[in-house]
Amino acid sequence: MQSLAFVISQNVKTVILHQQRSRRGEASNQRTVYDSALSPMAIDYNLFYFSSAPRTGSTWGIKAFHAVGLGAGFKAHVHKVHTKREFEICLSFVRHPCDWLASYYAALHGGMTGVQEVDVLNFPAIDFDEFIRNYLKNCPGAVGRAFKAYNASCHIKIEDTPWAVVTFLESMGVPKKMRNNCLGLNPQNISKHLPRWSPHLYAQVQESEKELVDEYNY
Repeated sequence: MQSLAFVISQNVKTVILHQQRSRRGEASNQRTVYDSALSPMAIDYNLFYFSSAPRTGSTWGIKAFHAVGLGAGFKAHVHKVHTKREFEICLSFVRHPCDWLASYYAALHGGMTGVQEVDVLNFPAIDFDEFIRNYLKNCPGAVGRAFKAYNASCHIKIEDTPWAVVTFLESMGVPKKMRNNCLGLNPQNISKHLPRWSPHLYAQVQESEKELVDEYNY
């Protein structure tokens, strides 16, 4: 069982050392490296990139990183798939697959994101139960694949925020007096009128997303 609230790939320690050598300076001097909302890239906070699936708490993350002094981030960027490069860290948030599917259905079903691994869920359904049955029939395990599509090297469970984010920011060298500024932020974009789960469908989704459930100790 993993003891950390966030999961880091094997090379992150090397990446951190590389960044510490090449990117000196206090977090207050950091800024986003883009200056246009039309940029096609994930959010670049200089210390790390932030690229995450919709309905994973990404709006909270943007506000949190702004609060700790890393600069502003455009909402449109956070859902851009990160392009992997050597010696870079990309952060993503993940969420319990059943909670994510319910939130996706309530807020996004019927729309397109431009990310194939997410848009595969955009099939017709007259209600939530039919949506889940279609998921189980056509694309079981899709939630885990959607999260992986953003090519992150580090993942934080939104259920572990804000403290997991504080721990991550500490590993990035953000001073304590700044990183704790995110602790008072409330959850953002809470889905209203979430659908109710049928217990047997909930259990089937848990099983279909076993890899994700096991990896993040859900």
